[in-house]
Amino acid sequence: MKYFKLLSTVLSLVLIAGCGSLTPVQPGGEKEVGKNATTVLNKKIEHILIIAVQRTGTTTDDRTFAAIDTILKSQRTQRAGENDKIMLVEISDKGGPVTSGSPRAFKAKYPDGEAVRKALKTHDGPTRVYDILSQTVRQVRGMSKDAQVTLVVFTAFKDGLSGDRAMDRMNGALIELERHNNLHVLVYGVDQFEADRLRPAFEAWLRRFTISTAIEEDPDLPGWGDE
Repeated sequence: MKYFKLLSTVLSLVLIAGCGSLTPVQPGGEKEVGKNATTVLNKKIEHILIIAVQRTGTTTDDRTFAAIDTILKSQRTQRAGENDKIMLVEISDKGGPVTSGSPRAFKAKYPDGEAVRKALKTHDGPTRVYDILSQTVRQVRGMSKDAQVTLVVFTAFKDGLSGDRAMDRMNGALIELERHNNLHVLVYGVDQFEADRLRPAFEAWLRRFTISTAIEEDPDLPGWGDE
């Protein structure tokens, strides 16, 4: 089933670390992440899972956080070992990376999708999604040049606050990450108009990506698990 095929693809790369703590990511926190990069490189991090999500306060949230809950639960059974990282990113009018840490530390603070929901600000309006993802990708680039990176995004991609050429900046950041890491980008719940804008760029330079307008728990959800 496509839904579980996606989870197998994404979560077979994620492992439960034996120790570690979450790192709050403060505004302008790239220096803090840079300091952490030394530790991450010493551990030879293998996989970075980024969950970027917009909490809208609408019924869409129920499907979004149910999907995140499934991702987190499956991650804990798909991998065993050390040296992975999970990053939570808020998509809103301000937003940005919220926290990051080992899978074990992440589980201690965010055991399920509902815990993730409570950690995020509700924002049902224009966002800074392009600039937020650009910032996140720049931070991830400093963590490890060899790690596999899975970026899972839950948003309609309705930007209105990032300014001129924001999409180009995001694409440029992703292209640079693709050059140095094994990157997989998965976008769910995107508006159809925005999906049509994103797809040509993704097809031009991304080896692995999924774009779906749906967010469902239905195992036959189109787009989940497609390579």
